[in-house]
Amino acid sequence: MKVILLERVERLGTLGDVVTVKDGYARNFLLPRSKALRATSANLKVFDVQRAALEVRNQQTREAAEANGAALDGTIYAMIRQAGETGQLYGSVTGRDVADAVVAAGGKIERAMVVLDKPIKALGVHEVKVRLHAEVAITIKINIARSEDDLLIRRAKRGDASATDALLRAHYDTVRAVCHRIVINRADAEDATQNALISIVKALPSFDGRSQFSTWVYRIATNAALDEVRRIGRRPLPSDNDAVYDSPQQDRTDAVATQLDVVSALAEIPEEYRTTLVLRHVADLEYEEIAAIQGIAIGTVRSRLARGRAQLVEILGNQDTEPDRHTDSTSEHERGHHEQ
Repeated sequence: MKVILLERVERLGTLGDVVTVKDGYARNFLLPRSKALRATSANLKVFDVQRAALEVRNQQTREAAEANGAALDGTIYAMIRQAGETGQLYGSVTGRDVADAVVAAGGKIERAMVVLDKPIKALGVHEVKVRLHAEVAITIKINIARSEDDLLIRRAKRGDASATDALLRAHYDTVRAVCHRIVINRADAEDATQNALISIVKALPSFDGRSQFSTWVYRIATNAALDEVRRIGRRPLPSDNDAVYDSPQQDRTDAVATQLDVVSALAEIPEEYRTTLVLRHVADLEYEEIAAIQGIAIGTVRSRLARGRAQLVEILGNQDTEPDRHTDSTSEHERGHHEQ
């Protein structure tokens, strides 16, 4: 089919050109989007009459696109997507997803403006071309990550201080809780907390993503707390209520360390048992994560939990204080394992 172009079309021609294209391309794209007219004798006469007005309109739309492009060019848009261990997405990011992300952030583009040769199927930062006008094209970036933490980590590694601050704020409460439950003494635990936060900032550039960021943070917090315990050379009992960490928020498990007498009892049990109990019941970690943090086998984790709980029960003299996050749903098999 022969058509008259009403604007510049990439790899086809400019305004006023008469070109031959496939019928489907003309009917499905050029004609319905007012980019061309059928090249009939009547339309050629109409075009000659309207050419000047079309050129003015094209100039106006190009200027508007250039202004829009100046605001959008080089901008970055974040997307959270599920992905496998290799970074391959469960699904893909399409041109519509890109347009929706830009619009949600206050930008002005349409789906048809996004130029994607194929959908995006991997985590990472991807450059995407956006054609705002036949003569105006820009490039934006799509930052695809598994979580908000991952997005912040990438920004922090590029030197974004606000992203580093956001990461520390997001994990501060849990770092502080772990340090206070392991160290027990309030002042020493605050020192451990600060040391943990400093270590997180220093080690952040080397974080490789092989573990969950939260697990990595807990490992650093645990090491900082244990270093503090070794430094002071004792496992202090709180001298009064003010010496015990009093969290403004209730622990996620409501199982261990929610009462002062339990905190005092924690101070009396061996360091390795106390650390394992804290990671399980304060940090709410799975056995596999605790094993990785402490560098021990999963079976050892189970053993330490069982022995630590038993010692707490003995100290407190209350047989009802042996909790687990899954008390009601824990299998008889696991309880039998502890008893063997």
